[in-house]
Amino acid sequence: MSLCNPLRNDAPLSLQQMQTRPFLAFWPSMIVNRWDSDANDFLTTFWGTRLVEACGLEQTGQHVRSAGGETGEILHHSHAEVIKTGEPLYLGGQLDWFNKSHRRWDQVTLPLTRENPAEKDLSATISFLVFAG
Repeated sequence: MSLCNPLRNDAPLSLQQMQTRPFLAFWPSMIVNRWDSDANDFLTTFWGTRLVEACGLEQTGQHVRSAGGETGEILHHSHAEVIKTGEPLYLGGQLDWFNKSHRRWDQVTLPLTRENPAEKDLSATISFLVFAG
């Protein structure tokens, strides 16, 4: 957030800003989602390589509700809330699946524009996700 806040200046981050040098180290743990009105869901357009390794699956091209059940609905709602409010949203929880060594996860999701940072019609989010033991 210390990198994001000065750039945000009360506006959403742009994809162009996220492609600058300070953020490159975070791309392996990033998720980019955009609203897919045909599916009435958020489509994952980028799922970082560190997340593929940690989860054992690639989510690029999947909708957030494909996580299933309550998890899918929570993810959908959280991205919708970020789009609605334009504010960051923090999530965290415990995992207990696939015998993974990590159990705790923390995520911050922010609004993202694909063009102009001052764009008011938000339709995408960017998330930073980390796992802990």
